[in-house]
Amino acid sequence: MNKEFKMLKYIVVLAVILPCHSATAGFDVLNLKDYGAIPDDGLDDAPAIDAFITDWIAKQKTAFVPKGRYIYRGRLLIDLDRAKGRTLPPLFGEGAYLSKIVVETEVAPAIHFYASKSFDHFFLTLRDIGFQTDKTLISMAVGRSDFKDSVGNCNFENVYVGNSNSTNLNATVLQLNYLFNCKFENVVAVGKPGHGTALQLRQARFCSFVGGSFSNSGIGIYMSDGVINSNTFISPDIENVGTGVLVNSSSAEANTLINPFFDIFNPLDPPNSTGYAIKSTAIGPKGLIVDNPYLAERPQSQVLHPSDNDRIIVRGN
Repeated sequence: MNKEFKMLKYIVVLAVILPCHSATAGFDVLNLKDYGAIPDDGLDDAPAIDAFITDWIAKQKTAFVPKGRYIYRGRLLIDLDRAKGRTLPPLFGEGAYLSKIVVETEVAPAIHFYASKSFDHFFLTLRDIGFQTDKTLISMAVGRSDFKDSVGNCNFENVYVGNSNSTNLNATVLQLNYLFNCKFENVVAVGKPGHGTALQLRQARFCSFVGGSFSNSGIGIYMSDGVINSNTFISPDIENVGTGVLVNSSSAEANTLINPFFDIFNPLDPPNSTGYAIKSTAIGPKGLIVDNPYLAERPQSQVLHPSDNDRIIVRGN
């Protein structure tokens, strides 16, 4: 019994001091490093990333991005029509701020998930991974801007998207075009304070946003055009923005924000100008419901623009 105990103790110690070589060891998972990408060297990894993405789609295998910064010079275009059965396995990293693909281009969108031919696609999953751009008008777009495709049941979990474009007041970080029944959990979309939009919804239905941050921009969440209905935001962080939520679609209705946090501050606004957490220039009959908003204490900040009608219902706090 004593010898068995010592052997077990020895095995446990080995397990502690000899960790797995890779997060994908023992699994049939594609690894970006196996395609020749070298993190943190400042060199272009575009050929390796292209080959990696091609196999991810064609072979229908889960794909892993180890920690580090990988440079992609050019537009990162991911055509979902290349996927068999119109579905994709997960693409994941070691953390939203640890595994990051930096896309260097001035052409928008810099990162684009879309379908070139067919219509519906399902189960696009991104997890624990980050994307960064700095010169483009749109960092990441999901779906086509002409609404000729749609993405359903997608899942973004612990994903970072950043756009540090400081030269264009219309820059957008994350644009969603015709999505339905998708889930975004702890998604962070941040831009340059005072510039553009963190999250833009263009035709989105029955989607949920849990936690996350849509900050450091002119507008935090912009419901801009198309049918935008029955979407729910739970405890979003919306700060360092001139306007927290802007609704500008007569087909945007039955959307709900629960426990949102707002910190309204735009460094480009004149001193003592009033900032609003919620504004609408067009909105559908069933409007917008905001439950228990928390507004950070700043002079001249208000929850609701005085011109907004009873289609925006604020409850609590």
